[in-house]
Amino acid sequence: MSGPAAARWRLGCGTAQAGRARVAQGLAGRARVAQGLAGRGRAAQGRVGGEGGQALVLLVGLVVLVLMVLALGWDTSNWFLGHRALANLADGAAVAAANDVDTGTWYRSGGRSVRVAQERARATVVAYLAGSAGDSGVAGVRLRSVEVAPGPGGPEVTVEVAAPARAGLLRLLRLVPPEMEGRAAATAVLVPP
Repeated sequence: MSGPAAARWRLGCGTAQAGRARVAQGLAGRARVAQGLAGRGRAAQGRVGGEGGQALVLLVGLVVLVLMVLALGWDTSNWFLGHRALANLADGAAVAAANDVDTGTWYRSGGRSVRVAQERARATVVAYLAGSAGDSGVAGVRLRSVEVAPGPGGPEVTVEVAAPARAGLLRLLRLVPPEMEGRAAATAVLVPP
């Protein structure tokens, strides 16, 4: 073969041989890439196994944190509700004691003088607490003081009660005192008929 046909055949053969060589190089390159990826996969698998324990530690830490926040919220709610219940209990006891006026003094004065006796006020408060403390939802309520003092509108009865705080975590962190207090005052006022 000579001439243009031979040149085309040589060109075609050369092109075909070069193409086969390129394909062979490409396959070899792909094989090297595949081996590299396989090696990386094994290394990545080794790291994933090690990171699984780290994720577990993070998960346990997150669960502990969530439980502590819930316990703190629970304790704060218990402390607030207990404090409110003690204030309501003290208020009811003060009103009961202020309503227990000395009727003898009132009748002798012709209805112009109101007096509340200290001893009777204390007995009224003790009886009120004995009957109502169980319904308040606060355990361990104790009477701190009952004071009767003259006021501008009439005798004023001040009652102070206390109970142990039910907030364990807040007490442990020393965020609240170990005892809750409730204080209230009521005045016995003379109202003209």
